Amino acid sequence: MKKSLTFSLTLSALLLSANVFAGSVTFQNVPTGPVPVTANTYEKRVDVMLTNSAATPKNFQGARILNAVQEGQESFFCWGICLGPGADSTLDPVAMAAGTSQAMQLHFRPNNVSGTATVTLRFYDETDHNDFSDLTIVFEVAGNVSNDPARLGTATLGLPFPAPARESFSVNYAVENSANAAIRLTDMAGREVTTQRLSGMSGVQRVSVANVPAGMYLLHLLVDEKSVATRKVVVE
Repeated sequence: MKKSLTFSLTLSALLLSANVFAGSVTFQNVPTGPVPVTANTYEKRVDVMLTNSAATPKNFQGARILNAVQEGQESFFCWGICLGPGADSTLDPVAMAAGTSQAMQLHFRPNNVSGTATVTLRFYDETDHNDFSDLTIVFEVAGNVSNDPARLGTATLGLPFPAPARESFSVNYAVENSANAAIRLTDMAGREVTTQRLSGMSGVQRVSVANVPAGMYLLHLLVDEKSVATRKVVVE
């Protein structure tokens, strides 16, 4: 209990100090308040411009130091490369000349879960960790969410079969209106693998994975580009 309290106080002090410390990285296009998101939104992206305000070139690292999201929600950021939801820091530093800027994207997926989510990213000099700047983004997620993660309203997405998939898999679906409905396969970092438009309000959709590397993927049922249901797919 004592160790936990000490860690909490240390982390709190670290975060408070970041609010008053002006590092070499400065931010532009930062949201002025909580970012509103509906629970059935597939993904919300926040684009922020990072500038090296120092008089000399620097190599910066990025790290997610706070990921206070609701259970089931996910966040990840792209800077230099895109990191998966399970990664907290960049692998290689990003070189920035004095006065130059580079875009960074914070991705947030509510995954049909409502509630507030807070994400803090830290950008720091590779050779001087005391030279850092923190960026905090708050997401306010609202919406009536079904207890079944694969069902929202009358939209349903069945279990993909066969499991695991090899050459292809099929999945049952049903939507109220197929005019703007699709299924999308993404990797665990959110990169799109394939998207197929649905031609009927219900049926069985076949998805080829013959050229897809083995691994874990997510299958999303989209209506008007919003994810209304998600299933995991394993490809061998």
